[in-house]
Amino acid sequence: MNHKISENAHVADSALVAGSARVADSALVAGSARVADSALVAGSARVVGSAHVGASARVVGSAHVGGSARVYDSAYVGASARVFGSAHVGGSAYVGASARVFGSARVFGSAHVGGSARVFGSARVYDSAHLSGDGRIEKTSDYLCLGPAISSGRITTAHRDAKIGVRIHCGCFSGSLAEFRAQIAQTHAKGTPARHQYELFADVIDAHFALIDWADDEKIERA
Repeated sequence: MNHKISENAHVADSALVAGSARVADSALVAGSARVADSALVAGSARVVGSAHVGASARVVGSAHVGGSARVYDSAYVGASARVFGSAHVGGSAYVGASARVFGSARVFGSAHVGGSARVFGSARVYDSAHLSGDGRIEKTSDYLCLGPAISSGRITTAHRDAKIGVRIHCGCFSGSLAEFRAQIAQTHAKGTPARHQYELFADVIDAHFALIDWADDEKIERA
């Protein structure tokens, strides 16, 4: 056992630090939480409740992992992000800024959750999804990934957003569907494969969320 707990870090209650895990800076591990393998908890991060941080995962900054949440593989939870409830963050996923992942949600693959996004309920976010802004992902159909693009190889992500309805991320672009269409017209010449593909992306995004809204309305009517 060669785990390391820095001088100002604190491990309390029945919490356990095992393997070659490290608890550094002014981090706290408390309750019945477990930090194991080669995981790192640093900064002023908190791992509490019955949460488990393992493998080579990192919980840093002022991040908080609580409840029965799990952070594993090479996942990263940083800044002032929160992961709680029975949520899982794995793979090489990133959860940062003031994002929240909770309920029974799962974030994995190379997914990125930032801004003030909320992933909750039974949502599954994976692959190269990029969620930010005021994203609200309660179920997996609340986001959509398209691509890779002909012109750049990038993946375009569209997701529910509390402020603008649907937000699109594509490279350095982040905005509404109308703004995305305007950006396509500004960036790509008419009649080119790249423009046609992005216009199709916009149409698919529009249709996807319209259909999901329709399906949700039918569920409410049948209830």
